[in-house]
Amino acid sequence: MSKRIISLFLLALAPFLFCAGCNNEEEQPQFKMKAKILAVNSHIEVEILEDEYNSGLLWVNYSKETRIVNSKGKSISLDLLKEGDEIEIVYSGQVMMSYPGQIYAQKITLL
Repeated sequence: MSKRIISLFLLALAPFLFCAGCNNEEEQPQFKMKAKILAVNSHIEVEILEDEYNSGLLWVNYSKETRIVNSKGKSISLDLLKEGDEIEIVYSGQVMMSYPGQIYAQKITLL
């Protein structure tokens, strides 16, 4: 093969090499916090107990994609989360600028 053909091939292949795994959710940053549940409604209202960046009250939004597990990692129902429970929340790090602040939980662990 000529050098020109090899160069064109490598140029065409470059975007695929540099973006391998770009959409992999496991590579997205994840942040954790511990919190105490104050109320469970269409969202979970919590008081933050341990978090490097946030404090005070927070609304935790959840969806069908949010994993809810017990301390052993077994999936549980949202109905098992009660006022006063301590939970660990995994989220992307994004906090909505509202009062109280809001996050979208990727995973909630009942401690």
